Amino acid sequence: MQKFIAKTFFGLEEILAEEVRQIGGKNITILRRAVSFEGDDEVLYKANIYLRTAIKVLVFITGFKARKADELYNNAKKIQWSKYFSVDKTIAVESVVHSKFFNHTGFVYLKVKDAVADHFRMETGKRPNVKFPDPDVMIHVHIINNNCALYLDSSGMPLYKRGYRTGKPEAPLNECLAAGLVLLSGWNRKQVLIDPMCGSGTILIEAALIGNEIPPNINRTQFCFKNWFGYNDQLFDDIRTGCSEKKFTVPLLIYGADKSTVAVRNARENIERAGFASEISIRLCAIEDYPEPNVENGVIITNPPYDLRIKEQDINSLYQTVGNAFKNTFTGFTAWLFSGNKNAVKSIGLRHSRKTLLYNGQLECRLIQYTLYKGSKKNKDEEQG
Repeated sequence: MQKFIAKTFFGLEEILAEEVRQIGGKNITILRRAVSFEGDDEVLYKANIYLRTAIKVLVFITGFKARKADELYNNAKKIQWSKYFSVDKTIAVESVVHSKFFNHTGFVYLKVKDAVADHFRMETGKRPNVKFPDPDVMIHVHIINNNCALYLDSSGMPLYKRGYRTGKPEAPLNECLAAGLVLLSGWNRKQVLIDPMCGSGTILIEAALIGNEIPPNINRTQFCFKNWFGYNDQLFDDIRTGCSEKKFTVPLLIYGADKSTVAVRNARENIERAGFASEISIRLCAIEDYPEPNVENGVIITNPPYDLRIKEQDINSLYQTVGNAFKNTFTGFTAWLFSGNKNAVKSIGLRHSRKTLLYNGQLECRLIQYTLYKGSKKNKDEEQG
């Protein structure tokens, strides 16, 4: 059994832990912005293909204590790196450091890089070349105080790079985070899903992947674990083949809109690349002009601008417009609004049912649920009573 760490966004740890359980991970532990677990090569390959909310999957190599540069270098050099990959592979090192003994991540990177290179020089007479970005082998070093841990990055390119979004939209929502919002909402494929401020369509596409039970990285072929000794190509192909069959014949009911012609064009192109042109419908209109749905209930998941990303002349007025649309157009729906502007959210003017703390990078955000009753909540409670 190997030890793994899957990295994620703050607030999605429990969602990721459940995903790990579903692919067969064992001894699962929830950490801050990460989940640790154990498994074999099959679990590792599945983690990279199946996990929707994982940014990267790291494989634990070793841990040790170090307070000085020489201790870090010597311990890193002792590792039998030539057991994991050959000297002809390009390498890079990433470091995360929270320590009074090592106060510069660049210094840690250099010491570990030199240790790996010197190990190969002693073993083979050659040193591996350094390449960044896109090395064949990515090594991670994490230091907290004097506790050091070294990992191999099995993913390489971050797992949120699904391949369907190729443009550079303004303030895009990370794919892993978008998938997490859909999973947190509890939406299922039998329900209508609408994002009336859809931007480049990321929430809609991630929902379509979830609703069709399609692994997010089923079409990806490049992973760093393929450059390691012991990579099992047959096992990898068997896993991909086993999850590529279409499971549903009834199409999803997913709709989006945006007032920006550029956003709508980008969304349609992304949806086409993702293979969901027949299941996701996009229209050009502002949220206040969105037509009333012809169903009694459904789910809204949306990520409106929150001023720190996109400058609005009047952010409070924008959120007031969103609240009015929720109340007047989408009665009977459950709305989930993701925002990092606590003051603007107050302008929604509706009582929330639930708030979930999340971080979009370093920015504190909330996923806020609104149950959009027909009439007042008081009348709804009286009907149920």
